[in-house]
Amino acid sequence: MKLQAQQQHVASQQQNRLARRAIPVAAAAVPRSSSRASRSSAGISSAPQQQQHLQQHIQRRDTPSSSPVAARAAATASMDVEELVGPSALQPEVFEIITYALKLAWTAETYNVHSWMVLLGLLKKESYTACQVLQDLGLTDIYGAWNEVLWALNVSDGLQPRAFTPRVIWGERASLIVQGAVRFGMWAGRDKVATEDLLMAFAASDVLTALFPDVDLSFDRVKHAIEKRTGVKYDLPGYEGAALDSQDMFL
Repeated sequence: MKLQAQQQHVASQQQNRLARRAIPVAAAAVPRSSSRASRSSAGISSAPQQQQHLQQHIQRRDTPSSSPVAARAAATASMDVEELVGPSALQPEVFEIITYALKLAWTAETYNVHSWMVLLGLLKKESYTACQVLQDLGLTDIYGAWNEVLWALNVSDGLQPRAFTPRVIWGERASLIVQGAVRFGMWAGRDKVATEDLLMAFAASDVLTALFPDVDLSFDRVKHAIEKRTGVKYDLPGYEGAALDSQDMFL
């Protein structure tokens, strides 16, 4: 009887692990309608059941979970944000975005924060100033853009489960972007990093132009759009003489 109980416990744990993995992978199955045909040829299924999983996952994006896994992820996220830049250096929206990325890395069992996970956090609320800037620049479908990034993350193996580690770690690119956002906030004269500073860092790394080639999201254009909407200028070192096709110098 004792052996049977142990076997049932192991089986239950395996089912729970599979259930956690299914959510982010299924969520990437339904791309934006504009790219659906090309993605079908890439082997991404659009079955009704997977579409339902996607909708359920999106609806839960802003809903806190009371599960032990989510609670542990939140605690881990808080520690890692503090180690990276310090929570006092971030506006609440940015802290929320970064925590979202850390939780996603934990839930997907990658235990490694990909820069696109941070971008997913940035795109999850249209009320963010960064999202409003993107809409000003022509990326009007923020909801669709979120799905676009999730799809790209999945097909690039960014959601591939890895061996368990007790702490979520930052990928090199993600770390550079967050630290770059801190500098952009400083160059804008802010005490705390805003969502638009994070957007500037993404533009500087060419992530936006790579993921959304149909919209002009070049560094210079993003910079001017942010300054126009917020009324705050970025005093970038050596900006006037910089080559605008390579802005990694700011990260």
